[in-house]
Amino acid sequence: MKQLHHIIAILLMACLASACSDSSYPGIEYVYPPAVEVNNTEGGDGSDLGQPVRVLVSNNSFISTTTKGMGPFDEGVKNRYEKSRFYVFAFRDRPDDQGPFTYEPKLTYTSIDATDTKANCLIDGYDYNFGMPTHLKTGEFKMLNRSLTSDTTLTYSKRYSDIGYNFFAYHLDDDSVVQSVQRQDQRIVCDLKIDGTQDIMVGYAPRLTPQVLDTRYMGVALTEEQRNKVLNIGNYSSYASALGIHPIVNMNHLLTRLRFTAYPGHPSCDGVKITGVEVEAHNQARFTVAATNLNELEAGLQVQGGKTKLQLRQQQKTTDPKQTGFTPTEPLNPDDHVMVWDPADATKELYDRTPKVLGCDMLVLRDSVYTMTLHYALEIKNLLDPTQDHVENFTSTFTLKARDLNESIVDYNPFLDTYFFRTGQVYNIRLGIYGLDGVNADVDIDPWGNGGTIDNPDDWEWEP
Repeated sequence: MKQLHHIIAILLMACLASACSDSSYPGIEYVYPPAVEVNNTEGGDGSDLGQPVRVLVSNNSFISTTTKGMGPFDEGVKNRYEKSRFYVFAFRDRPDDQGPFTYEPKLTYTSIDATDTKANCLIDGYDYNFGMPTHLKTGEFKMLNRSLTSDTTLTYSKRYSDIGYNFFAYHLDDDSVVQSVQRQDQRIVCDLKIDGTQDIMVGYAPRLTPQVLDTRYMGVALTEEQRNKVLNIGNYSSYASALGIHPIVNMNHLLTRLRFTAYPGHPSCDGVKITGVEVEAHNQARFTVAATNLNELEAGLQVQGGKTKLQLRQQQKTTDPKQTGFTPTEPLNPDDHVMVWDPADATKELYDRTPKVLGCDMLVLRDSVYTMTLHYALEIKNLLDPTQDHVENFTSTFTLKARDLNESIVDYNPFLDTYFFRTGQVYNIRLGIYGLDGVNADVDIDPWGNGGTIDNPDDWEWEP
């Protein structure tokens, strides 16, 4: 009987390209906030100390996250962005040649140390293990008060207007993923355990070099003396803030996003219930949220431990994410994922038919191979004896390898001689449900990827 009831799964992978960035999930583009009017000839020379700290998000950041456990936002749901939690750190960036700060900066310093006067640590959180809690509003990270109920304003040191700071921001989606935090002299790292529903992001503001000033701050008019002093300080400071130069952080997604959709392929698919989707993937990693060497943040998540089976989940129906700012999830409900055959589909191409989205997108650690298992159920009818009607469960397992896909949508590591799925991009897995026919598998690249087609690769692995 099992040989008569299979699903043909046609898997098509796609990178959803962003209009502004190749490495971002699609979402809402935050508009750069209007510049603060600064008179650079009167009071704009840095004499106005203790400037408010403003931390902006780059307008190239497409941030699709929620809080407390289900990563991607629906595009256009701005309220959920503004209710999500981001954390910010800021530390002195380098030793001075002379004066009181000739020693190397350390990330173990804290802003609550009254003797530090914000010199070494400008911003950290109320909890030593986390940064300052913030939320996004009009393209800016707004600092929250201790009770997290309203905005608060932080200021630069009034005493040290020419100390430059590195600014870091990160997003954990659900704080419960943090297993431990190590705040070391040169870096702050979190050990994470994810379940496929959390989005992980990190970013920092680049150092103030001539190129950064010319590209990011073209609208800020500086005298030669002011420009030279900003570059001499080398980073964001009270002096630079008084001139209208604020850190702009570009947030990057650190996970790979998998989307599953099912298309009716044959009349015999009618009534098929998708009961589950499993992805075998790593679920533990080390996350660097701040470092004295900014290059460490470019390395992404450092995978740890073995693999486990992550379950595709769906949005919890009882919660309105527009009001709460997050999307709790629940196990996949088969009654919500029943295939329906429309007779009008007979004249349409497979992917012109109405698809059924399976659960929420899954967010997984970067890897070269993902093994996926599709669970489904069919009601078997006995025409001679209806009392013998019963539901039979089936599984189909397939292995997806980055090396089989077009090089334009995967990353190649020459040192490991291995292809990896790309972080910060969406791979669309489209399933053609054919019901009573046998099992076949094709891999195609969605047109968004502009990568051509791969038909029936020899090493494509499928197990019914």
